[in-house]
Amino acid sequence: MKTIIIGKCTQTVPLCGETLRTIKSMKTIIILYSAITLCLCPLAMAETKVSDLDPAKVIGRLSKPIGTRMVIEGVFAKPVNVDHPLNVLAVDGQALKQPVRIDIRGKLTIQRGTSYRLEGYESGGFDGSPEWLQHDQESFGFHSFFVVTKVLEPKSK
Repeated sequence: MKTIIIGKCTQTVPLCGETLRTIKSMKTIIILYSAITLCLCPLAMAETKVSDLDPAKVIGRLSKPIGTRMVIEGVFAKPVNVDHPLNVLAVDGQALKQPVRIDIRGKLTIQRGTSYRLEGYESGGFDGSPEWLQHDQESFGFHSFFVVTKVLEPKSK
C-alpha cells in the first residue's frame, strides 16, 4: 500500500512501481505547467487606449521620457529598415552600457566614419504594415526616432 498526496488530497491505494512512477511524472508535469503559466500570464499584452498615453510618462529607447531635450553622441549604423540610423553611444554626456540604434530625423544625412553630437528629442509613432496585409515591409508597431533640433558636431562648414 502506498499513500499518494496530490495537493490537499491524500489517498492510500495499492500501487505497483510503474503506476507510482507515472503518477510522479504527471505530478512533475502539472507543477511545471503551472509554473510556466504563472510566469507567462503577466507578459500577456494588456490593452492601452491612445487617450491614456501621456508622452511625459512614456520612456523612450534612450531611457528618457518622449519629448525630453537631450544631447546624444553617436556614429553611423548600418541601415536596416530605416533611412538615417545612428548608434547612440552617450546621452547627455553619460555613456550607455550598450549602443542604442535609432533613426535620425531632421536636416542631416548620417555618414559612415563621422562622429555626431546632436541636440533634440526622441519621438515616435505607429507605422509599418499590419500582418494581415502580408507585405514584406517593416512590421506594424511603435517605432521611435530622434528629431534633431541642432547639430553640435561635426560643425557645418
